[in-house]
Amino acid sequence: MFTGGVILGANFATIDDDEDSRYDKLGANMGAVVFTRIKPRFDISMEMLFSQKGQKDNQLRPSGIPGVNFTYTYDRLNYIEVPVMLNYIDQFDNRFGAGFSYGRLVSSTEIINTDSYITVQSGQYPFNKEDYEFIAGTEFHIWQRFYLTFRFQYSMVKIRTELPSNNVPNEQNNNLFVLRLMYLLNKPNAPSLLHLL
Repeated sequence: MFTGGVILGANFATIDDDEDSRYDKLGANMGAVVFTRIKPRFDISMEMLFSQKGQKDNQLRPSGIPGVNFTYTYDRLNYIEVPVMLNYIDQFDNRFGAGFSYGRLVSSTEIINTDSYITVQSGQYPFNKEDYEFIAGTEFHIWQRFYLTFRFQYSMVKIRTELPSNNVPNEQNNNLFVLRLMYLLNKPNAPSLLHLL
């Protein structure tokens, strides 16, 4: 049995192995999903998503130029992403799953701001075109065909390894939490969590 749906939500992202580890880069997470039931309590899901990741970094650091400091602002890494997950389904049609995702970088913007009021658009150290991530998450059946999704994702390979040597780690990973609303095209057979209230 196949079930399809649409997804709209947000990524709360950071780039790990950088010097600012807050999840303060907000980006879109939206697309479509298909579920295939393989056992009464298990299904496999595959998604096609537009997913914005990156980092917002406001900390001044030495630039290597006397008297000049800088900050990096990774102004969104835009991916086309294909997650595949194995999910356990409980009696209320909630899902608990884990899997992997392939992402293809379609565009990126890296801005370097200095305290001398100079903004530099940098393409000298490009991000890798491919990203492979581990995923774990839950989908709560909240009402009729609507589900609320919580998810954690982390790159299994580095998204960039060539970086300036001064004060910046030379390897980076995508690291993000995801919050989304999902609407299924087929009506589920199980009652939602709101029906219990």
